[in-house]
Amino acid sequence: MIEFKLYTEYRPNLTELVSRYVDNFTLLKGTGSWKGIEEPCAVIVSYVEENSPEEKRLLVCVQTIKRVNNQEAVLVVRTHVFATLYAGDTAKSL
Repeated sequence: MIEFKLYTEYRPNLTELVSRYVDNFTLLKGTGSWKGIEEPCAVIVSYVEENSPEEKRLLVCVQTIKRVNNQEAVLVVRTHVFATLYAGDTAKSL
């Protein structure tokens, strides 16, 4: 399982944009700094299987965010994780 974190400038269209590529994600809003200038930022977190179609779509999503929002860069952090989903009385390893 891969945890993707995409660090980008926050724009109102971001949820809609990411939803075109990824079914499940979390969007965290905050304040960041790029080249010494404070700006609204977002961290998009999603969990996908390595080498899956979802992983490929996330990478296309990064390029789309960069292009549509006219950004110089989008930071992508990929981390191998072991995750468990707890729902009701059951636990499922992801």
